[in-house]
Amino acid sequence: MAKTIMTQNTPKKGIAFVMAAFAFISCLLICWPAPGMAQEQASLETAESTWPSAKEIKQSQIQANKRLQASLSMSGQTPPDEHLSRERSLLRDIEAVYGRQMTALEQNTSLNKQLKDASDKTGIAKEAGPGKPPYQLNQYDKLLDDLNVWVGQEETARLAYKSAQKNLEDARDRLDTIEQRARALKEKTQSKDSHDTTVMVNAGLENILAKQVHVLQGIEYENYRLKLEIALSRKIKAEDKSLWVRSHLRFDPDELETRIADIKKKRSELKKLIEKLANNQHLAKNAWIMAQKEIEQISPDNEKAMSRAQALIDRQKALQETCQKRLEQAEGMLKMLNQEEKIWRHRYTLIQGNVDSETISSWKAEDESYLSWIERMILLQDKQQTDLQSQISTIQKKLGDKAIDRKVKRHGLKHIEALNVLADSRFEYLTALQSSRELGNRLLDECAMHRKDLRLDKKLKDMGSRLNGLWQYELWVVDDHPVTIKKIILALVLLFIGLRIAKGIRRSLNRRFLPRTRLDKDAQSAIERVVYYFLLLVIVLYVFKVINIPLTVFTFLGGAIAIGVGFGAQNLINNFISGFIILIEQPIKIDDIVEIEGNFGKIEKIGARCTHIRTFDNIQIIVPNSSFLEKNIVNWTLNDQIVRSRVEVGVAYGSDTRQVSRLMTEAAQKHDKILKNPPPYIYFNSFGDNALIFNLYFWSLFKDSWMTKSDVRFIIDRLFAQAGIVISFPQTDIHLDDRPIKLQISQEEKE
Repeated sequence: MAKTIMTQNTPKKGIAFVMAAFAFISCLLICWPAPGMAQEQASLETAESTWPSAKEIKQSQIQANKRLQASLSMSGQTPPDEHLSRERSLLRDIEAVYGRQMTALEQNTSLNKQLKDASDKTGIAKEAGPGKPPYQLNQYDKLLDDLNVWVGQEETARLAYKSAQKNLEDARDRLDTIEQRARALKEKTQSKDSHDTTVMVNAGLENILAKQVHVLQGIEYENYRLKLEIALSRKIKAEDKSLWVRSHLRFDPDELETRIADIKKKRSELKKLIEKLANNQHLAKNAWIMAQKEIEQISPDNEKAMSRAQALIDRQKALQETCQKRLEQAEGMLKMLNQEEKIWRHRYTLIQGNVDSETISSWKAEDESYLSWIERMILLQDKQQTDLQSQISTIQKKLGDKAIDRKVKRHGLKHIEALNVLADSRFEYLTALQSSRELGNRLLDECAMHRKDLRLDKKLKDMGSRLNGLWQYELWVVDDHPVTIKKIILALVLLFIGLRIAKGIRRSLNRRFLPRTRLDKDAQSAIERVVYYFLLLVIVLYVFKVINIPLTVFTFLGGAIAIGVGFGAQNLINNFISGFIILIEQPIKIDDIVEIEGNFGKIEKIGARCTHIRTFDNIQIIVPNSSFLEKNIVNWTLNDQIVRSRVEVGVAYGSDTRQVSRLMTEAAQKHDKILKNPPPYIYFNSFGDNALIFNLYFWSLFKDSWMTKSDVRFIIDRLFAQAGIVISFPQTDIHLDDRPIKLQISQEEKE
C-alpha cells in the first residue's frame, strides 16, 4: 500500500523511497552476513521444533562478534552516541544468545541419548538388584527409595516444562511485537524520505535478537520436554523393577531380627535421652525460677539491672522450653519406633503370605490411624519451625543494636543458641516423621497389593469377611449387650412378620369368630383391639428376646421418650389412653348418633387414636378420642332410640285457643310414627309480640324425628286452614297522631 502511494507522488519521492529501501537492505547484509541466518528464520516460520545446526549457530556467533569488534574500533576516542551504544548492546546480547543456543543444543543431544537409554526396558531383572531372585526386603526398599526420587524429579520436570512452555509463548509474543514495530518504523521512515539508517539498523538487530531468543526458548522447551520424558521413563522403569523384585521376595528371619534389634537399640538410646532431657528440664526450670526471684529483688528504677535480669529470664525460659520440646520429640520418636516395629513385622508377614483379610483390614486401620497422627505432627512441626525462625530473627535484630549491654547481649546469644538447638532437633524430628510416614505408606500399598493378588476364592472370602464385619458392626451397647446392625435388621424382619401375623389373626376374629358370638358390635371391637395390642406386645418382647437385647434398653431410650412426650407425644398418648377408656366406659358406641360442635353424625369406628363419624350429609369427621372425654358431646342414642320432638306454632291474636290445642293434638295423633305412650301434649307457651305461641311435644324414634316433625307441620297447616285459624307472622303496626304540630322559626344574631 505504501509503495502504491509513493509511485503516485513526484519522481523525486519515488527515487528517495528506492534509495532508502536499498540502504536498509544493504545495512542488514553488511552487519549480518551469517550464512545460517536466512535458513534459521525460515525454519522458525515453518516449524518451531526445527532448529539450526551447531555449525550454523557457531558461524552466526562469529559474524556477530566480528560486527561487534568493528563497531568498537570505529568509535575511537569519541564517546559513542545513543544509537551506537544501543547497537553494541544488541550485538553483545545476540552473541550471548548464540552461546546459550550452542549449550542448549549440546544438552539436547545428551538428553536424547539419555531418553533412549531410559526407554530401554530390557534387562529389568538384571538391574533389579545384586544376585538372583528371590530377593530380600531391604533390596525392595532401596528400589522404592529410587522410585521416590524419580517421582520427585518427574514432578519437578513437569513444573519446569510448564514454565518453559510459558517462556516460549512470551518469546513468540515479543517477537510479534518487535516485528510489528519494525514494520511501522520502516513505513514511517519511508514516508519522511529519511536517509538515516541507524534507527533501521537497530530495529533490525532487535528483530534478530527476538528471533534468536525465540529459537533459544524453543530449544530449551524441547529440552525440558525430553527431561520430563526421561523422568517418566525412569519412574516407569523403577516401578517395573520394584514390581519385579516384589514378585520375587522371600522371607528372611535373620533380616527381620536385625531390623528389630536395630529398633530396640534406638529405643534404648531414646529412653536414656528422655531421662537426660527430663533432668535438664528440671534444672532449667529451677534456674528459671531463681531468675524470676532475682528480678523481684531488683528496684524498678535500675533499668540496666532489670534489662540484664529480664534477658537472663528469657534465656532460662528458652532453655526450659527447648528441653521440654526435645523431650516431647523424643517421646514422639519412641512412639514411632514402637509402631515401626509393628510395621516391619507386618511387612515380613505379608511376604510369608497366608494372611487372612480380616487381619489385613485391622493392620490397615491401625496404620491409617498412625499416618493420620503423622500428618498432624508434620503440620504442627512445620508451623512451629516457622515461628521459631521468626523468633530467632527478632532476637538477632535486637542484638544488632550497638548500644546493647554486654551481658544482655551474652544472654541473647545463649538464647539464640538454645533456639538453634531446638531448630536442629525439630528438623531431625521432621525427617524422622517423614521417614516413618513413608514406611507406613509402603505397608498400605503392600496390603492393597496383597488383596489384589488374591485368588478368586480368597477374594470372595475377603468380601464375605468385610460384609460380616459390617453385619456385626456395633451401634451401641446396653448392659454389655451389643446392638449390632445384624440384630437391628433381624428385629425389623421379625417385626414385619409378626405384624402380618397379628393382622391376620385380627381379620380372622372379625370375620369368623366374633360374628358367631352374641356380643354387640362395641364388645366385639373392644375384644378385637385388645387381642391385637396384646399380640403386638408379645411380638415386641419376643423380638427383644431373640436378638438378645435386654429390656433395660428402654432405660437407654427413656430420656428420648420423655423429651418426645414433653414436646408433643403427650397428645398421642392421651388419645390412645382415651380410646381404651371409651371402650371400657362406652360413653359412645358404634352406630350411636352424636352431636359434636353442631354436627350430627353416626359413629362408624372407634380407633386407637381417633373416632370416625359420618354426618347425615355423608361427610367423614375424624375426632380425637380425648375430645369425647374433655368436651360436652351429645349422644342421642346412648340408652335407647326414643327422643322427644317439639313443633312450635304461632297463631294470630283472637284465635280460639282451645280449638288450636285440639287441632294440634289431632295432628299428632294422626301420624303413625308418633308414639302413643307417652302421649303427645300441648303447651300454651306464651303471648308473643305477634302471635299466641303453642308448643306440641311428642315422642318418636330418633331416626324418624326429623321427618316426623316435618309431616306434623304439614298436617297442622292443613287443619288450621280448614278451621280458618291464621298462623301469625312477625308484623309491626304504626299509629300516626294527626294533631297539628306548632312550628316556630327563629334566627340567631350573627356575631
